[in-house]
Amino acid sequence: MATVLVRGVADGTTHESLRAACAEVFGPVRRADVIRGRGFAFVHFVDADDARAAVAASRGRGVLVDGARVTIDLARPKKKTTTAPPPRGGAAAAAAPVVDPEKKKRTDALEERKEEEDHATRVRVFGLPEATTAKQLYKRLRKLPGFSELLDAPTAARPPTKTPRPLGATAVAAFVDQRRAVAAVKRLDGATVKGARTRARLEAAVAKPPERLIVRNVPFAATEDDLAAPLLRFGPLRDVHVVRTNADDTESRGFGFVEFECRADGAAALKAARAQFHTVLGRDVALDRAVGRAEYVESQRHRAAASTAAAADDDAARRDDDDDAVAAAAPGDAVSDDDGGGTDRSLLGGDDDDDDGDDDDDDESDADGDDESDGAETHKDPRGDAKEGRTLFVRNVPYGAAPAALRAVFASRLGAVESVHVVRDKATGLPSGSAFVKLAAASAVDAALAATTP
Repeated sequence: MATVLVRGVADGTTHESLRAACAEVFGPVRRADVIRGRGFAFVHFVDADDARAAVAASRGRGVLVDGARVTIDLARPKKKTTTAPPPRGGAAAAAAPVVDPEKKKRTDALEERKEEEDHATRVRVFGLPEATTAKQLYKRLRKLPGFSELLDAPTAARPPTKTPRPLGATAVAAFVDQRRAVAAVKRLDGATVKGARTRARLEAAVAKPPERLIVRNVPFAATEDDLAAPLLRFGPLRDVHVVRTNADDTESRGFGFVEFECRADGAAALKAARAQFHTVLGRDVALDRAVGRAEYVESQRHRAAASTAAAADDDAARRDDDDDAVAAAAPGDAVSDDDGGGTDRSLLGGDDDDDDGDDDDDDESDADGDDESDGAETHKDPRGDAKEGRTLFVRNVPYGAAPAALRAVFASRLGAVESVHVVRDKATGLPSGSAFVKLAAASAVDAALAATTP
């Protein structure tokens, strides 16, 4: 029991003066309620030990508060009132209370608004040393302008499936208004408490749904601490998880998940990742918003279907163009070189050089033949070519990108491309957002790496 009954309270005593007097002598006070005109009050301590200390101190001469000596006793819990069961049947049966839907809606809206206002004036502190007591934290917080009360004492309790960062206890403090709460966040975020670096956020931001991100290309040796290290500068993490495969959770699968306490912190981490890769154990990692597996599979199916439809439209357009060209040319007609001399060749045959447009068509046709067969790649595993030093691993590939499109992009910038292999998820068979591109010349690989180095 952390609530005490205070008797003999002076008429001029207020909630705040009583709370300050008890907090100064005994310890953190959650709140104080003075019953006007009745000469008594209730004080709710954060710690039950402080409440018992107040009771012990008042025995004898009492405790001086605002010039009056008061006595303090542990408050008895309020008795629950029980209502008699309604009479059975007949005209005397009590009618069920009628609830006005509109009134209930207004009441719920007012309660929700009150909760939002309360959250705007509260600050949650993360990463406190687990040995921190409510009294120690209270002494630190009361130095901040506008501090009102310590609502939640430091606690290290967390869901068993979560691994937050920074490690340690959390606590919630209330301030008189939002302006002072925001100022307190700036003072507490990054402050050192008993040797530990804390993080702080408004309770209004923490109350919103968290931001969950997937981190790809994580080194196999990376731990949760390694994964959290480059992201903690954006804000506290509710959960950090490296995905592992085997039963004893020692073999990493090369990716993981992080869950920010505040959505704004997660958005800031994503924005920074677009400008420059985050690094884990010296390797660049890719960041993206995480979605549920069912939603991910469904979105991948839609992207694959859209990509297949676009490829089919392109093939149909090329066939129509070829049919139109054949119909326009008389049987046996030939197309000669630009200079009027040279060797004649058939419109549908021949192996002489043509203009850029025909070369592009040939490249696309070759790419289709090499990289796709009814929408599926037919390459061998590209990892066997790695020793040759001519194969690139490409991340952040659009899910709907066809091998032919990738071949065209890399060929236009780096020269001849021998093969393109789009990596697919083993479980769904859908593109995973990465690919292997094998170039004809090793020097082109060096040029590509130099161009992508920040």
